[in-house]
Amino acid sequence: MVGVKQVFLAATLSVLALAGPLEKRQDDTGCTFHIDLVNDCQKMYGGYWDICKNATNTFDIPDCNGETGKKKICEYYLVEDCKKTYGGCYNDGDPEPTFEKPTCP
Repeated sequence: MVGVKQVFLAATLSVLALAGPLEKRQDDTGCTFHIDLVNDCQKMYGGYWDICKNATNTFDIPDCNGETGKKKICEYYLVEDCKKTYGGCYNDGDPEPTFEKPTCP
């Protein structure tokens, strides 16, 4: 029999799993970057941008649970030698994280 604690834990883990990007992909040059995100109400948002021209892109987070006007800032960089990307997303107003540049093989 599944108890309340197990159901709550499963629900919490599913929300945490959706907190990050669902998918990230880029074209053959590595410059055109696409990211799919989802908010707490499971509404998708995101899009494409050229990270070689501008590493940062801001997305409007769809309204959810009475919260409106929130923005997500995504910052991704390309290591041109090996076409690896690094970076991440954070909410507007939160402390800006630092992103560690990966090494090429």
